[in-house]
Amino acid sequence: MKVSDYIAGFLREKGVDTVFGYQGSSISHTIDSISRQPNIHYIQTIHEQGAAFAANGYALAKKRFGVAVACSGPGAINLITGIANAYYDSIPCMFIVGQVSTPEIRKNKSMRQLGFQETDITEMVEPITKYAATVMEPLQIAYHLEKAYFEMLDGRKGPVLLNVPHNIQTGMIEEDTVRHFTALQKKIEGDFEKISESWKIISKSKRPLILLGGGAEGINEVKEFIEFCSESKIPVVSSYRGKDVLDNTFDNYVGTIGAYGNRCANLAVKYCDVLLVLGSRIDGRQTGGDFKRFAPNASVICVDIDEIELTEKPEEYCKVLCEAHEYVRKIYSFFSKEGMRTGWLLNIKEWEQRYKIEEEYEINEFVNPNKLIYELTISLDNAVISTDVGQNQIWTNASSIIKKNCLLIQSAGLGSMGYALPASIGAYFANQNRQIICICGDGGFQMNIQELQTIVTNKIPVKIFLMNNKSLGLIRIYQDKALGANYEGSVRGFESPDYNMIAQAYGMRYIKISDNEYKDSLKEILDLKTSCIVEIIISDKSTCFPEPTYRSTVDKQSPVLSDAEIMRIEEEIYGR
Repeated sequence: MKVSDYIAGFLREKGVDTVFGYQGSSISHTIDSISRQPNIHYIQTIHEQGAAFAANGYALAKKRFGVAVACSGPGAINLITGIANAYYDSIPCMFIVGQVSTPEIRKNKSMRQLGFQETDITEMVEPITKYAATVMEPLQIAYHLEKAYFEMLDGRKGPVLLNVPHNIQTGMIEEDTVRHFTALQKKIEGDFEKISESWKIISKSKRPLILLGGGAEGINEVKEFIEFCSESKIPVVSSYRGKDVLDNTFDNYVGTIGAYGNRCANLAVKYCDVLLVLGSRIDGRQTGGDFKRFAPNASVICVDIDEIELTEKPEEYCKVLCEAHEYVRKIYSFFSKEGMRTGWLLNIKEWEQRYKIEEEYEINEFVNPNKLIYELTISLDNAVISTDVGQNQIWTNASSIIKKNCLLIQSAGLGSMGYALPASIGAYFANQNRQIICICGDGGFQMNIQELQTIVTNKIPVKIFLMNNKSLGLIRIYQDKALGANYEGSVRGFESPDYNMIAQAYGMRYIKISDNEYKDSLKEILDLKTSCIVEIIISDKSTCFPEPTYRSTVDKQSPVLSDAEIMRIEEEIYGR
């Protein structure tokens, strides 16, 4: 058996039905074998970064692992942004890259290069992968594939990479002679003593709050969690990665937190007396610049499967090394309805109605993005929404309603522009029966605009909602605050093409929405069986309210609430 055939067979055995990539001589044998493998589709993107992001999107939408392949040198290097994205967002992806034949691989590290397009990609990606190796002997292929697969899925998930030289791919092996990897399963056992300690803290609280991160994925399928939330009336907030973990129509869910989070959710964090964090690393985008002023009135309980993340948290936090699913099952067994308070959740639900984004930030010029995203997403069922990076991502996380059978996929930790379009391609191949929605800005859209050809070639019926404010809006806002409104690179030097002509060039449908009378248009768009570009005209002065107050805490968002309003909030909390 040829090694490349063994690779393709291994992928199929593990349930892979789609592989993304870009051709090149050093990877051509592997792509050939994949294309000949029954029940695996090879999807050629137009750029390797597109293939990597598509693998990310596939993994998130499929709830399995994604695969992307590329040639040596520039092809492999072009995957790196997608590899980093998978690493920071804990997405299981396997990247298989070609390499020059083993005699052409440099032996002396001081030598820059020996073979044409030779690059030591394993050394480059070592800091952003869970496992990276070069296969130097044909009989090693099973060992490296099996070890990569194990490491990718063990504990906190993440990407792996195998660098396979050309002559290794073409090498012949006998299956009964290959070397195999023996995994030592490292199941994380929940720390019962810490779980018990954390429950004592929760049970004594008057204003508990749950924060869901990406590490709590799938917890909405755990009946004990839903019953615990329903019966305890504990409110739930989320990070960006946790936005689609819980049905946003669930009564306890009150929004996303952080610098650009929902005002009611940030107020909940400020006034809670216990914050239970399930699978979120609580980064600076959530806490603001001063970590110590985050949840200032609360005892914080962090539940995570990554011991390093827990080690880095403040000493006073209660740290529980445990899977989120196991943790909630255990605390539900302790739970008693007696003594639980309902007023706290009612407080936050009142703030949710009082501080509606579309009312605090009313836009009459062109389209109100918060209103449009709300009305778009509330109408969706069985859909995957991908969002890019910039103002469009903030509007989406602040205003979208992600239902139980919908997903929101985004580049959270890395925050890479150009993510949404190729990620939506991956999401489509994960489940072709779902509605695929891509939300992006005019900046991020242009970064991987070439993937429109992949959409057209494969007849992918993605609806692209392109938010055009004729600028890099998030940078423009920062330049307003910190750089004396010098809009270099965000307005000056930044331009967009005629998107109607772009659509025509790719043979796609084009629709333009330039005011807030769009309900009929939305229905028409969602009923289409083909792809389309929907250009949404946004004011070139657009911002993201509530937005961070420069160099302040996340609960003090602009427009800043008056002292009288703060006093009203505190009377509502402490008066009940």
